[in-house]
Amino acid sequence: MLSPALDVDAAGNVALAWTRWNGANDIAQAAFFDAAAAGWTAPGDVSRPLGNARTPRIRFQPGGDAVAVWEWAANGVSVVQSSLFAISVSARLQPAAVTGPFVTLSWTPPISAPATAYTVVARTTPGGPIVATLPVGLAVTLTVSAPDGVYYVRVLALVDGVETESNEIAVVVGFGPPPTPPLSVEATVDGNTVTITWLPPLSEPVAPTQTYVIEAGSEPGLANLAWFPTGSTDTTYVAPYVPNGSYWIRVRAQAAGGLGQASPDVQAVVGPVAPGAPTLSGAVGAGGTVSLAWTEAPAPGAPVSAYQLRAGSAAGLSNIVVLNQPASART
Repeated sequence: MLSPALDVDAAGNVALAWTRWNGANDIAQAAFFDAAAAGWTAPGDVSRPLGNARTPRIRFQPGGDAVAVWEWAANGVSVVQSSLFAISVSARLQPAAVTGPFVTLSWTPPISAPATAYTVVARTTPGGPIVATLPVGLAVTLTVSAPDGVYYVRVLALVDGVETESNEIAVVVGFGPPPTPPLSVEATVDGNTVTITWLPPLSEPVAPTQTYVIEAGSEPGLANLAWFPTGSTDTTYVAPYVPNGSYWIRVRAQAAGGLGQASPDVQAVVGPVAPGAPTLSGAVGAGGTVSLAWTEAPAPGAPVSAYQLRAGSAAGLSNIVVLNQPASART
């Protein structure tokens, strides 16, 4: 084996290309490993028998096929050749077309040997128990009506008496489920600009995000300072001109199935933060004397430069007296 090149897709399938010496020329060959069937196809020649193939390259395509390219030279002339190969030991399901309750499935047959029958199976969890089985004979397309929900579908191909599974695809009928929380939320501060970044939810394949919603509060879990949709599926949001303060931020994804769960909170501190609130206590003594005491302002917060006592004729008012006290005072 000379100049090997390979590619691996998300399902774990492997496409491998290389050159071999046939006694007269270098010939490009390719083979494929099907993860669902846990087997390799037999190596096959892909270049012309006369002339020399060099430096093959191979890549998977979105539909599950692979394209191989190589340089081929003969009689002083060099050209680039290519060939399209399907993984051949099992059928390959294409993305489903969904219109209302109707689902149309299609697949390419295995090419290692003709299939004698196909069966479509559906599950409600990846690789979980089968909830529907549909024998379809030799058809390579199928349209069915399905209740709202998320289904994980495969095609079983009967080849030489052995049943092999295709790749598994997710099919969403109806609105689908609400999204799971966005991942890896971070907030960075530059002056009074806060940049929030995150990764899409794990539910993205079955609950595609339509927009993200950003919440901000003065305490963890609160949304008393901001709640708004970004209007975009971008995973970065830049908020300029944010007032000084401490903000607890979280992100939700909105999909057709509803508003998803919130991510864990992250804190963003903009500028100097106001001191926390002291705890005030008091007692009335003889002769109408009132003794007051308070605790130190809790962290986090800017250093205290003074305390101020306010008294009013009703809760929240300061219409009777306002007294400034030094930062060292506690009574």
